[in-house]
Amino acid sequence: MKLDLLGEASRNQLEPLMLTADQALGMIETLDPAVFRVETQSTLNDRTSFLRVQNFARSAFGRYVYLEVGSHIGGSLFPHLIDPSCEAAISVDPRPAAQPDERAEVFHYAENSAARMRAVLSDRLPPAAMTKLTTIDSDVSDVRSDAVDLKATLALIDGEHTDTACFSDFVGVLPLMKPDCIVSFHDANLIGDAILNAERFLEHLGITHETVFLPDTVAVMGLGRLASALRDHLKPYALDRATYLDQSRRELWSHIARVHSTSLHAEVERLRSDNSQLLGEIERAREASRDAEAGFAAIKSSTTWRASAPVRAVVDRIKRRFAS
Repeated sequence: MKLDLLGEASRNQLEPLMLTADQALGMIETLDPAVFRVETQSTLNDRTSFLRVQNFARSAFGRYVYLEVGSHIGGSLFPHLIDPSCEAAISVDPRPAAQPDERAEVFHYAENSAARMRAVLSDRLPPAAMTKLTTIDSDVSDVRSDAVDLKATLALIDGEHTDTACFSDFVGVLPLMKPDCIVSFHDANLIGDAILNAERFLEHLGITHETVFLPDTVAVMGLGRLASALRDHLKPYALDRATYLDQSRRELWSHIARVHSTSLHAEVERLRSDNSQLLGEIERAREASRDAEAGFAAIKSSTTWRASAPVRAVVDRIKRRFAS
């Protein structure tokens, strides 16, 4: 996830908390990221991309239903709840205290609850806007398709940023959507493989689709009749697909190596130490074997060994007789 480039406290000092619907609509239409009045872990470019997608949904559907996987305190929900074109907003979030992501790190979310999110949003939204919101504290894969009154036409997947979880969220979202819909992903730079798998899944199902990557880390899919419309509408603002995916992988690997270099070096040193100990044990075993062979050779060459040969021969014959 990206950190907020403009702190919540700073924004609140400069701008009033409550927007009217007309003010918000003007900001949405002009792609003004200041419409985000609740803290969100996204860059300014991400917010501009979110608003581009929102405007595309408004033009494509007139009125739309918004579904979000992973809401935390509602930063990305806010522009939809205040948008008159949004009929309803559904937040699906299992509310984990901590979760991993593809950077091989664990991220913690203090006081992660739907009640806290509602309280934060209520301070910044009129009551009528809050009536649009439905919260489901669950993994989206466990949500039945009849659990929501309206099928969504626009979705954002922004939950656990691992390829496995993101692909699972995508599969879980589809039954909650109309066939012609838009599905977007935040932090696409971390879950590129999940997006590619989602595309293959749609191909397997025979569903027409188109994907574009927007600055900084927003990927957007148009499904069904929205595929070509999304391509025509958002392609002018899109990043080169191959370059974006390649660069994202390289940056991810570099981040993992940088963050975990200390622990990796410690592990290498531990393995080296274990290897040195093992080599020492092998050498001591070899020396013991050589000493044993030398001792046995000395015994065989001794007078006692030679003198006892007849007795040993008799003992061997007796052993063979009893064995037979």
